[in-house]
Amino acid sequence: FTAILKLFGGSLNETNAPFQAYGGTGITNEAVLRRVISPWLPANVTWFNQPTTTSRNEVVIPATTLEELYNVTLNVTQLVYDMRLAGPQ
Repeated sequence: FTAILKLFGGSLNETNAPFQAYGGTGITNEAVLRRVISPWLPANVTWFNQPTTTSRNEVVIPATTLEELYNVTLNVTQLVYDMRLAGPQ
């Protein structure tokens, strides 16, 4: 099987983003997508108590110089395969 994740960036007018890290800011906006490997509840997660993740088969979301409307297609097959192997957490 193949698993594809498509991310679509909005315009600044739509998102009203409080933090921006596009190419022109001097801050890298490359990111990684990782699998969570510890129990967590969405209502309880904060920046300071994030659940444990693994870098195994992480997927890099490439940096962009676009300020808005950045769309990217990622192959997340190995990441999804790992989730299937691990089973329900």
